[in-house]
Amino acid sequence: MEQTDAWKEEFGFDLLAWAPLPQPTQFQFYSNWLKEQRHGDMKYLETHAPLKEDPARVFGEARSLISVAVLYKPHPEPLPETPTGVRLAAYAQGGDYHDWLSARLTSFAEALKSQHPGLEYLVATDSKPLLERDLANQLGLGWTGKNTCLIHPKVGSFFLIGELLTNIDIADFTAPEPVPDFCGKCTRCMDACPTGAIVEPRKLDATKCISYWTIESKSIAPEPVRSQIGDWFFGCDICQDVCPWNEKALRLKPSALVPRSREQEIEDLRFFLTASNREIERRLGASPVLRGRPRGLRRNAMVVAGNLGLQDLKEEIARWTTDADLGELARWAFEKISRAPAS
Repeated sequence: MEQTDAWKEEFGFDLLAWAPLPQPTQFQFYSNWLKEQRHGDMKYLETHAPLKEDPARVFGEARSLISVAVLYKPHPEPLPETPTGVRLAAYAQGGDYHDWLSARLTSFAEALKSQHPGLEYLVATDSKPLLERDLANQLGLGWTGKNTCLIHPKVGSFFLIGELLTNIDIADFTAPEPVPDFCGKCTRCMDACPTGAIVEPRKLDATKCISYWTIESKSIAPEPVRSQIGDWFFGCDICQDVCPWNEKALRLKPSALVPRSREQEIEDLRFFLTASNREIERRLGASPVLRGRPRGLRRNAMVVAGNLGLQDLKEEIARWTTDADLGELARWAFEKISRAPAS
């Protein structure tokens, strides 16, 4: 335990556990989820499925797994270029975890290598084909909540997961304590989701999810999902915000973010509606918001502006109404703004 606490302190992890390499327990559920086409147009999930069945297929030398978690509310790696006016999922309100979390894991692995000269390792965030929540669950980092997020009774669910696959045996391994499922009869996350994306406990339909439509999908959300997105510009935290376990955890660590203002929101949305691809890429820099791609961020800006009826952006929206790609969406947003009462 002392060694684990020292590692957490030195490398910036909030949770850490290790074990001989486990096998996924939920692969059949995942396979069925794919067959039901719950993943939308994320076809890479189908391609990677055979690798996710066995972590050793991802890293052939793997004999042990180290799983870590880092809280991101408030964000541990703030970025000055993060757009503060628009509504972002909490994980996106700072640097891209693919960069900073991978760097922390690499530093940790190199420190281990100095103690174990023959150590080989693979750093993984969610960029590697692993069922990481399943594996982290087995290592005692939390239980799978009805919203599909991993939940820890002391810190909630606002944390990112990372892994180290290594080729060493863990001599002083102590079996991790499994975390019981504390969801009970609570259905707050399911009840609060405006699109009904949590179709049953622990099963999410991506094609109904706000995060999917504002980040992953290259398509334009259909009605009525488009209207249900509300003012979410990038991602969504609703199913986590209403979770009692996050209410408990966040009372101990309140967000340090400055509340958004309508003036700043309009300014940010105007930027995404008028800026070139290069200007958007330059501004966002190391922000995960860039995952939405300039075209996707323009799309999101139109949806938010339309849903909020932002008269100040009517002219910027009108410029896109004849666009071959985004024209239909722009006309939808323009009509909604035109029908909205003047502010």
